[in-house]
Amino acid sequence: LGSPLRACDKLNKACLALYNTALTDFGGQALASGLKCRALQHLDIRLFGTGVGDQTGLELAQSIRFCSSKLQTVFVGFGGTQAGDESGSAISASLGSCSRLIKADLQFPDTKISDAGGSRLAQGLARPEVKE
Repeated sequence: LGSPLRACDKLNKACLALYNTALTDFGGQALASGLKCRALQHLDIRLFGTGVGDQTGLELAQSIRFCSSKLQTVFVGFGGTQAGDESGSAISASLGSCSRLIKADLQFPDTKISDAGGSRLAQGLARPEVKE
């Protein structure tokens, strides 16, 4: 699924939702890598209750950076996963590169993100142009 998405150079909206599946970092990285679409403006990725972790978060951060010139809205849901501070830091840093970002919703309940990772996530959103 990941690599065919990358071939869609005009894709401006992507929504991927996998709840309570056996998805691991191997598949999560492939999905996140497929989101490297320069025209992407709206990203919604929900991987609640899966086996993904920091490797998926790191790959997602790279994809967000790749799309940063157009990306306006982002929803990232990693609840009930193995995501930790490394994911939080990378995703936060990637959001900082999104010059057109006006809305971000990051949900990481029941993960391994500590206070330090949560603080870094908040820093990525501490921009006046992010409205919600």
